[in-house]
Amino acid sequence: MILKEFMQGFESRQQHANDIHDRAVLGIEGGGTKTTWALCDDSGQVIRSGQAGASNCQHSTEKHLESVFYSIRACTDSVHGIGAALAGCWSPVDQGRVRRILERIWPECEEILVEEDSRSAYAGAHGVNPGIIVIAGTGSNVLGQRNDRWEKAGGWEHLFSDAGSGYVLVRRGLEYVYDEFDRTQKPSILGQIFLDQSGLNSLPELVPWLMQRSNKTEFASFAPCIFEAATRGDMGAAEVIRLGVEKLASQISIVSQRLELESPSIGLVGSLFEKQPSYVELLRSEIRKRMESGFVFLNKTPGAVGAALLALSKKPTL
Repeated sequence: MILKEFMQGFESRQQHANDIHDRAVLGIEGGGTKTTWALCDDSGQVIRSGQAGASNCQHSTEKHLESVFYSIRACTDSVHGIGAALAGCWSPVDQGRVRRILERIWPECEEILVEEDSRSAYAGAHGVNPGIIVIAGTGSNVLGQRNDRWEKAGGWEHLFSDAGSGYVLVRRGLEYVYDEFDRTQKPSILGQIFLDQSGLNSLPELVPWLMQRSNKTEFASFAPCIFEAATRGDMGAAEVIRLGVEKLASQISIVSQRLELESPSIGLVGSLFEKQPSYVELLRSEIRKRMESGFVFLNKTPGAVGAALLALSKKPTL
């Protein structure tokens, strides 16, 4: 009798677990350094999560994307829906390419949505509600939505855009460092911080060292040097930060005007906001100078969960 009751209870729990997974959605967010994933139930609660290799759509072959997605499949059960948001996945051609790979790996999946990674960041911050997000990490981007109409400013890649991003802050900081060195033949506070970071003794030695690290992600990783120099009184570093904040605030204003958003809620996303509280406060202050905004907040929803929420937002109500 006890065994029978135990088995009935076990079967009930097993059926409940199977029901959850039958309704589960998988969120995938891919970037240039890693891919994160989250398996969520139909209320958006995380069941399981993990990470895999890089999956920037512009820098990944089909074979590489297959490898990354297969490694995720090995850690997940069958799913009802997939939301995949990959860096560089802007065009319908790229989105179709990624969708076909996902269909091969998860043939049982009923709904697959493929977007660029800023859309998962938006979903994590606002869901389907109107608002604006500001992304500032290695790159930067401002994205807004109202009534399913989308507008963006910035985010056109690091060589000619991405104002206020880690990459641009470092590049402009170094420009200032070498301008000062030309003028004084001495390292500024920021210049000395770069030297301490590199273990080198002179700014001329720093040039080849930096050129070997010209990958934008590695380059942007020196952004904390800019903020440290500013706190130590380096006026050039402070000016670099000010210019970045001004440009981001200007882009927010542009997107808000295009969408005719009144007092929009603004979510801040990315490593610069997460690791540099002063950057958050400076941007808040600059936004207030330009427009009336609603709640300006640091979004802490993981991108992969945002990608799962994208899939849930498109999932039909049963």
